[in-house]
Amino acid sequence: MAKISSIIVSEDTFRNENELIIKNPYISIIPYAVPGNFSFVLTFSMIELAPSTSYSVEITIKNPHGENIREPGKVDFDFEPTAEEEKVSKHTASLSLNFKNVVFKEEGIHNFCVELKGHNQKELEIPVYSSIQ
Repeated sequence: MAKISSIIVSEDTFRNENELIIKNPYISIIPYAVPGNFSFVLTFSMIELAPSTSYSVEITIKNPHGENIREPGKVDFDFEPTAEEEKVSKHTASLSLNFKNVVFKEEGIHNFCVELKGHNQKELEIPVYSSIQ
């Protein structure tokens, strides 16, 4: 059964030949001030995908009170690996999404959730703190 296997929030993500490079993974988000905005890349991996199948992923970010801090994002895609990808990936894939100027209105633990609709979801908790005190 297809599922989300991991989530990483980082400064940037890019491909270098056959490698996925994740630059500066965040264990906390530290904007200059809170409330304030912050840009980041959310990368997640999926396993056990079925070729020639359509999938839908929804991303939510919630504040410490469980409220969405932005409109949930949705990505629809068809998993169509090439013959070469079939040999290497074994029905896995990763997606990286850029989030620009997301407003964090308060400090505390924020919940990043990636849901593979009809399959499973994974959550990642990341503290948000102002860099000025």
